[in-house]
Amino acid sequence: MSESLSKDQKPAVSDEQARLKANELIASGKTIEEAELPEDMALAVRNVLETTLGNKAESSKEPQADPEGTKQPADKGQSGDGVSETITEDPRLTVYGQQYESLSADIKERMTWEAVATKLLANNGEKLKKAEAMQGGGHLFDINTNGEVLIRDKGLEPVMYGFDDKKKLIQIYDRNPEDMEKVQKWANYCDVRKQVLDDGYEMFKDDGEYGFGDDMKHASVVNEDGLFVASADKDEWRRSWLESGENPALARYASFNPGGGVVYVNGSNADYRNAFYGVVRLLRV
Repeated sequence: MSESLSKDQKPAVSDEQARLKANELIASGKTIEEAELPEDMALAVRNVLETTLGNKAESSKEPQADPEGTKQPADKGQSGDGVSETITEDPRLTVYGQQYESLSADIKERMTWEAVATKLLANNGEKLKKAEAMQGGGHLFDINTNGEVLIRDKGLEPVMYGFDDKKKLIQIYDRNPEDMEKVQKWANYCDVRKQVLDDGYEMFKDDGEYGFGDDMKHASVVNEDGLFVASADKDEWRRSWLESGENPALARYASFNPGGGVVYVNGSNADYRNAFYGVVRLLRV
């Protein structure tokens, strides 16, 4: 039977955990029973749903009308209005909401902002934290036809990696001068790829024929002059390693040519190291 928490009854889970779990439940379209939540979590989530939506969560033991706002069409991932307001109140989401609004209408048609926010906040905000940890806090640039929200490192400059005097691999955002001075040896393709994957990100891929892959094309649109990668002042060479496998003899990269002001895909020895090579990382949500 459905029961609301009494005023003096406190769940074993925090309000934040209950709210996030309620958001996940709404995004998945499942009832509390279908999700098979532990009793304490089920009670806390039910309380969130009843308080926010003003409707009791119904059991799935027999067919019933969908409680208002607890399910959404799978194609657009819509969330209930009450929970939408709760989600989007999180100040950490503001910049990503602004980036979402700047997307084209056909891309936004694939998923509502509320559903995007719910995905970012799922699992205690795991993906949101990874986005925030990217260069410039990351830039949401696409929602693909598979329902994945795509975020890239923000800005023109690639993220740099190098080893300091203690042979520790360090990460450098926007070519920070103080960090650049610490580098004793620049990282090669394999060093960079391993760290990118270990950190939970991906490297962009070309189309297999030394052309831009679809994700690269979409990621370029949000940058000045539509450049996938470049130096901040567009006056120096820059290269971003692209996914080329675990131990390739030849690794591909996107290269910015300051002379022509263009970016193209090429390849070089995977062990090549210098201050022009970095990486633009990709986060899938």
